[in-house]
Amino acid sequence: MAGEWTLEAVQALKTMAQNREPASAIAMRLGMDLDAVRAKLLQLGIAPAPDLRDADQGEAGPGDAPRVDAAGDEVRLHTM
Repeated sequence: MAGEWTLEAVQALKTMAQNREPASAIAMRLGMDLDAVRAKLLQLGIAPAPDLRDADQGEAGPGDAPRVDAAGDEVRLHTM
């Protein structure tokens, strides 16, 4: 399955993304390159779960991930 997006791989990707698994974990489980997983998620219009590796590198952490509604539009949350 490595490097090839079969129907089974795409279905597994969707399931894992719905379970809010980070892209790095999905890539590891599918035997795919992390960039390939992120590109496929983007192509499918699926926002990946925050990846703790990204937070370690100064990128967006779990609390910084954009939230989207069913139409895919970003939802801004207001805090007090």
